[in-house]
Amino acid sequence: MKTNKSLILIFFLLYVMPNAMGVTYYSRASGNWNANASWSTVTYGNVTNTGTFPTAADSVFVGDNHTMTINVNSACLALSVGQGASGIVVYTSAAARTLTITGNLIVNPGGKFWYNGNSNRSHTLTLGGNLSNIAGTFDLNSDINDRVLFTINGGNSSIIGDGFYEIYNLTLNLLASTNTLNIISTQFEPAIVNNVTFTQGRYIHNNSSSFNCNSTINTTITQNATLEIPQGSMWLGSAATTLFLQGSLIIDGGSLTVARSSGGSGIRTDQNGAPIPYFEISSGSLTINGGFTNRNVAAGEAFQFIMKGGTINLETGTTASNNEGLKITDIAGSIFEMDGGTIIFNQPNNSGSGVTDLKLCGSLGNVYTTGGTMQFGTATTASGLTFSFKPFTTALYPNMIVNNGTLRPESGSSNTAHYQFLSLQIDPSGTFDNRSNSGGANGDSKNLTLKGGLVNSALNNNGTFTQRLGTVIFADDTLQTIDGSSATTFYNFEINNTANLTLNVPLSITNVLTLTNGIINTTSTNLLTLTSAGTAGIGSASSYISGPMKKDFASSLLTTLTFPIGANGFYRPAQITVKHSSAGATSYWGQVVTSPAAALPYSLPATLSKVSTRRYWQFVRTGVSNFTNATIKLYYGIDDGVTDFNSLRVGQGIVATWADHGGVGSANYSGNITSASFTTFSGIFTLANTTGGSNALPVELINFSAEKCTNGSCLDWTTATEINNDYFEIQRSLDGITFSKIGMVGGNGNSSTENNYSFRDNFSSNQNIYYRLKQVDYDGKYTYSNIREVNGDLTELKLFPTISNGENVFLDMTSSGRGQVKVKLINKFGQSYSSQLYQNESAILKIEATETLSEGEYFAIIESNFSTKALPFFIIK
Repeated sequence: MKTNKSLILIFFLLYVMPNAMGVTYYSRASGNWNANASWSTVTYGNVTNTGTFPTAADSVFVGDNHTMTINVNSACLALSVGQGASGIVVYTSAAARTLTITGNLIVNPGGKFWYNGNSNRSHTLTLGGNLSNIAGTFDLNSDINDRVLFTINGGNSSIIGDGFYEIYNLTLNLLASTNTLNIISTQFEPAIVNNVTFTQGRYIHNNSSSFNCNSTINTTITQNATLEIPQGSMWLGSAATTLFLQGSLIIDGGSLTVARSSGGSGIRTDQNGAPIPYFEISSGSLTINGGFTNRNVAAGEAFQFIMKGGTINLETGTTASNNEGLKITDIAGSIFEMDGGTIIFNQPNNSGSGVTDLKLCGSLGNVYTTGGTMQFGTATTASGLTFSFKPFTTALYPNMIVNNGTLRPESGSSNTAHYQFLSLQIDPSGTFDNRSNSGGANGDSKNLTLKGGLVNSALNNNGTFTQRLGTVIFADDTLQTIDGSSATTFYNFEINNTANLTLNVPLSITNVLTLTNGIINTTSTNLLTLTSAGTAGIGSASSYISGPMKKDFASSLLTTLTFPIGANGFYRPAQITVKHSSAGATSYWGQVVTSPAAALPYSLPATLSKVSTRRYWQFVRTGVSNFTNATIKLYYGIDDGVTDFNSLRVGQGIVATWADHGGVGSANYSGNITSASFTTFSGIFTLANTTGGSNALPVELINFSAEKCTNGSCLDWTTATEINNDYFEIQRSLDGITFSKIGMVGGNGNSSTENNYSFRDNFSSNQNIYYRLKQVDYDGKYTYSNIREVNGDLTELKLFPTISNGENVFLDMTSSGRGQVKVKLINKFGQSYSSQLYQNESAILKIEATETLSEGEYFAIIESNFSTKALPFFIIK
């Protein structure tokens, strides 16, 4: 106990006795507070006294076995109860009394600060400093009619120690709103049997306890008060309906529950004076058995909402409230800021379609959204429910998830405002509908802009997406994707994303595809389809479809089908003007293929001298057999090698021959060409050069070889024609996958004659070596050649045993080379006894002689394409 006493005394001297002007009093004997004989100014039990008792400037120590009774309204600077074994300070039962301690109160082990009378008394304790209860008793609640009203009214204070507590109520009324009361003790708050009043200052629930606070009353956090919960948990009003927030509520690690389980109003913000109600959550959780909205009687009051992390559960009561789930008053001074975390709407409000569930301050206030998620519905949400939100043209909502039920814009036929989400995810039991709760189709043309994405997924549709007559716009500066298990149908679709959009699921567009900026990446599985009524512009070099697309068609009228397509960074659209004999349903599927048309198995007619070595257009037609005729318009660019546009033609691959469909290019280098009418639809089209023309079409690599030569590899290649050819980059790889640059050879720019090139690589390896060419144009665009392989050397050969009886001779061959090696057994005179072929790979080979070897010296000769090695061995009988 001496150690505890020493620590307590040090704490008291450091924190309790800052006032050198006061007197230090020690208990002399049990007695009344205002009796001189109760006190000593020297030490415990000493008779020395100046004839006074403690007052406001004095520090007081009550020792073991002494009981001091507060029989008058009293005051002191600091109070320490007990020396480590006992000691008591108790309120009288004769009348209601007040004790004011401007500094700290310590209840030492075994000590008691309490009231245990039964005389219908309400005493008062006012504390300006810290409360430390170290294994003592701090009991301010004798029974239902006898208690001590406890107020903390100083500067910064703490409550520490896990002794015994019982408190009737607590009032927070610090000197300033910036002062703090730090509740560190895990035993203090659960011992409050009545209420906490938040008048002024910052109340910090900084312990791991679970605190059911103000269970039966509606709590008000006044304009000068703050409740902060960094750990543990609190429940405000477990049998009440409302928390009125005039000041600040901060959750940074702990959890808070508001209102009764059956549901209530929840949190109502209420601006009272100049301070704007403020809420912030960075981690932890907030659960509201109701909504988070402004007070109805003062709808024009501002509110500031900041979410950096954590989880908020709204409308979790068994009965939802008739207010908004979350409403940030749309008025100057209001702020909604969300960087992370999740807000979950467990059910919509119970007012039907008359009250919107989600409203931000998107017109007059400020909305700052960079992350975070809002989820509508959970697995426990009743089926068939509808959530609503208020659309704003400029305010950005976070990532929106429809987990269960339907999410729609708010009610009202006049609400046609467009809106923006970071992303939209629709779960299997969820529906997103662009039509307002009520008002019919008047608001069906609202546009939805998706400006981000949960892990790039701007739209993840696993449920039902009903867009009505609006436009969905994908707009961001990072890659976005469309995902999900449900193929999504759009009315209008627009891309305006500099970092592109990738489809991981098929989609259909029933009206207009707008290509403003960015590339849409598709595959034959994840296809973009324009339905029969769907249309698309021609696109641009900065915005097109990279991959295949499909256009449905059902008409007998002459119609132009536009394909704004390209591939591998090249924009090469096409347009087919088609005539059908009937209006039967058909589809045209088209893409650009960046492989040489010249490599396809079609022969050239007499009218054509060459076809493109760069690319071709592939189309597949399905549906009824009603094709009559068509023309096709192909667009080309500088890398297509068009240098003689008057000699440019459209070629179509039919059976085994390129059909010459005529046409004339519009210009050299970049332009377009429209074919003559054709009556057979075969799906391969390309640029062709008429016989006698000089179109390069473009850099034509007619030979590329790589062979083993002395101390390295020799590379040779030849071009037949070149257009815009800046240089060749030579690349090497040891695995055929990852290549690195090893040299450059300048190109010949524009040329229609053969050019020969060579490069020597002074690098050798026992592994196979792979080479390729990267041909780079003046504008930086490039293509790769096919890969060539050079076999590696045989580097490690071991023959064993080197002395043999002539029965067992083995070769241990370690090599990464490919192909075959020849192994011969000869004697020292060159006479051969075996000649066998083996695969050139790491192996142990058994060498069998064609006849029994006699005693003497022999050699194993190993020959590969690039080396010969001789290994000696001996036969001893």
